[in-house]
Amino acid sequence: AENGKGTTIIIEDHGQAPMPATVEITLADGSTITRKVPVDRWLEGATQVPITVNGEVTKVVIDPNKNYPDNNRSNNSWEQ
Repeated sequence: AENGKGTTIIIEDHGQAPMPATVEITLADGSTITRKVPVDRWLEGATQVPITVNGEVTKVVIDPNKNYPDNNRSNNSWEQ
């Protein structure tokens, strides 16, 4: 969701085994930002974590290096 202060991305936990999440965000100018969601957020009971960045987001990839097991990688990315 874009607002006057940037874009907010909502990362959701769909799994049964909490793990940290690395999120690679590509902006309209071609630059990339990497944000990390610590496993503690999920262990504390969160099912969604917002990440806000400055600029227009064109692509988001969760676990871009495939470091963690995932039975459905098709929901790990979004592209405009």
